[in-house]
Amino acid sequence: MRLQLHYDLIDAIDSDSYESFYDSLDIHQRLDLLRYSEEFADGKSIYQIPQYFYDKYTVYTDVLKMTLTQFIYLEHEFPSGMTKRLISLIIRPKDETSFDDTTDSEEDHVKSLMEEDATVIMSVFKQLKANREFTLFTKFNGVIYTRYEPMDGEEEEPRQTDPFTERWFWYAIVRRLSNNDITKFDKIYELRMSDVLIDLAYQAQLAEVEENDRRAQEAAQAARYR
Repeated sequence: MRLQLHYDLIDAIDSDSYESFYDSLDIHQRLDLLRYSEEFADGKSIYQIPQYFYDKYTVYTDVLKMTLTQFIYLEHEFPSGMTKRLISLIIRPKDETSFDDTTDSEEDHVKSLMEEDATVIMSVFKQLKANREFTLFTKFNGVIYTRYEPMDGEEEEPRQTDPFTERWFWYAIVRRLSNNDITKFDKIYELRMSDVLIDLAYQAQLAEVEENDRRAQEAAQAARYR
């Protein structure tokens, strides 16, 4: 089933016009829709991405291979699910040497994706989603985001973020990576996430060690005056 039909289906469901949408499909589209619905009814199916798709596009199912710019865009889009914008961020033109979604050919790229098999696109999205979950909340938990596990018998409560931190979150990270040198920002945005996360992890652990040393020194000084 074409990816565009997937989005047409979502729009029809959201607008409560599924019956008229279904009536507008020909027999082949209806069969495609039925097979597609059955394949992903459980929400867990992940199929192997075919080789022809890798030959045609650069596919990002590993956030560590993205640039920082690409990842920031992904994070802004991720809460909305498998949007056209998100798909165009993780499936890029094969001849693209560095991520750039501002070219005149970007619209044609998105149109090309809409003609692809929705099952393949869904598989790409699900693999990316699983990789993002592992990378950010297991391998590098606490580096960008922190997942707090509730204690036994406690319910997990949402943690509030103040408006300033939320607004300047990514800017603060770029500023930290550039050592507060604004002239280096463009180069920072081009870094791979593998380099970004390692450096941020180092900075976080170094700050923790320095804080522990500071507290130990304060405790030792306090003990002298007892």
